[in-house]
Amino acid sequence: MAVQKKKKVVRKRSTKKQNAKMWPKIIWSLFLALLLLASMGAAFFVIFFSVPTVRASELPPISSETIIKPRVAIIIDDIGYNSKIS
Repeated sequence: MAVQKKKKVVRKRSTKKQNAKMWPKIIWSLFLALLLLASMGAAFFVIFFSVPTVRASELPPISSETIIKPRVAIIIDDIGYNSKIS
């Protein structure tokens, strides 16, 4: 049996050019993360603090006249593009 030599793994060191290319990506990702957190905070504020709460006792009573009854319309369109129907 032949003895195999282990290959030496050489790690490439990052160069200044590679680091310079990476910084804009890091800055954009941090900006987007900050934008996401700010929008979540604004939504939290709007949902929980700026909407006034209304108690059920403050609402007007519901009568049968105020309830809107649903209406249904069925449209069957199967004529096609021909304007002359025989």
